[in-house]
Amino acid sequence: SSTSFLGDTGLATKTQYNYMIAGINATGVGGNSTAAAATTYGVPDAINDLALGPTSSTMTLTWSAPTVYGFPITGYKIERESPVGGGYSTIVADTGTTTTSYVNSGLSSFTQYGYKVTAITSFGNSATSNEPSAYTVTDAPVLNVVNDCYHACTTQLNLEWTAPTGTITGYKIEHNVNSGGYATLVANTTNT
Repeated sequence: SSTSFLGDTGLATKTQYNYMIAGINATGVGGNSTAAAATTYGVPDAINDLALGPTSSTMTLTWSAPTVYGFPITGYKIERESPVGGGYSTIVADTGTTTTSYVNSGLSSFTQYGYKVTAITSFGNSATSNEPSAYTVTDAPVLNVVNDCYHACTTQLNLEWTAPTGTITGYKIEHNVNSGGYATLVANTTNT
């Protein structure tokens, strides 16, 4: 009798099936073999921990590789949404690597961006990841003038700066004395 069976069909993908085999002879069914398990192939699970790390002109995306079912991940598709709610566009069709991070550069400061990532295998792509969004941070103000007090600078110094990009609701001002450590002079100018 044959020692193989090629016919357990119609199974669900990404599902574990357990098997035991027993021999049959003229006296009946013998003892069961030890159990063996196998999982059917399928697309990877969706990424569920996509996180964003913004600077003023970049967004660093990080995630964990999802569980795969028979076919290794060969790359990731990365999509970006800006403005958020305006629909996604593909910024990388296939990273071609299993690296689980990506830096999206050349972004505008103080702008909200949304992202989603899809794992790619030769069997097919995973469902898309969670879809976090974050604002890039505002760029730094440019301090233009210190000491513009028209010759009355014995007890007062005046500051003037160029505002950074985006809507600013206040400024934190720090100073130090004779190159010591910086201390907060004004925590928020809107409160003064």
